[in-house]
Amino acid sequence: MLTVIMPSALENLFPGNVTELMPGSPFWVVAALVAILDNPLHARMTAGCAVAVPPSSALFQTLSDLNRNLMVGRIYAEEVNESNVNVVAQENVFADALSMDHPPSLADLLTRFRTLATEAQRAAQVILTQVGGRPCTPSDVGALLG
Repeated sequence: MLTVIMPSALENLFPGNVTELMPGSPFWVVAALVAILDNPLHARMTAGCAVAVPPSSALFQTLSDLNRNLMVGRIYAEEVNESNVNVVAQENVFADALSMDHPPSLADLLTRFRTLATEAQRAAQVILTQVGGRPCTPSDVGALLG
């Protein structure tokens, strides 16, 4: 069910900005990477905040401060190597809670994804200004697969 409704739901949320990562795959690129995953079945949105960020105590304090104020999801650092991390925001919504027969459940999914995208943009500004790194661009989609 999720793989059927997700493309149109994302198109409504991000008009003209939805791209299938690979034909036939349950991955779409919007302002973030959206995927349908199993064990347990869920929809996951991962939004890049910053890439090539130097790990430091200032970064981890900033991430803690950002997480304290999140409405949805989490923001964390994914290690690339000893001198760089990528910072992403991520939200998971379990499929059991979603139903075509209950539209508010789908509205909640889209609200969570829209909110996460906004929070990721806000976090990116804070991280890039206070800690460093560079903005995450669509060409960095591989960094979101972590």
